[in-house]
Amino acid sequence: MFSVKFGNLNDVEHIIRLWKGMMHYHVKFSPLFNLCEDPERFYKMYLVNSLNNPEVAYGVIYDETDAILGYVRGSIISRAPIFEKRRIGMINEIYVSTEHRRKGLGRKLTEFVFNWFTEKGVEYIELEVSSGNSDSVKFWESIGFTNYKLKMSINYGKK
Repeated sequence: MFSVKFGNLNDVEHIIRLWKGMMHYHVKFSPLFNLCEDPERFYKMYLVNSLNNPEVAYGVIYDETDAILGYVRGSIISRAPIFEKRRIGMINEIYVSTEHRRKGLGRKLTEFVFNWFTEKGVEYIELEVSSGNSDSVKFWESIGFTNYKLKMSINYGKK
């Protein structure tokens, strides 16, 4: 049995542990995911500030022993006034521990953040996913997300 609750300050160290797993996983897709020295300190400040922001929600999924198995971060952003859809939801992060994948936890976290967006009056949701992460691309497509923009990069300054 799994339950999803809003993250709080008591969850910070657990979320940081999961976040590190997510970041280390993504390094294989691009060197742009390489972390600076002492990234936990910076992420902790970011996380604590986010937990106090009404435009941000962390959903944390627990098992029956209250172990934290994954999390999702959603935020509400405002786009430039040139766009018809200005206030949108953004799924910034989602991660389920490796040993708990393919058990529906990602969908439960997604439902949680979708419900939060609905309560906030948000109807349009975006996210970014590493193009090399085919499992995640398939997951998001299975929920109904489509690709409308391609984000590209170049290491121009270093050869």
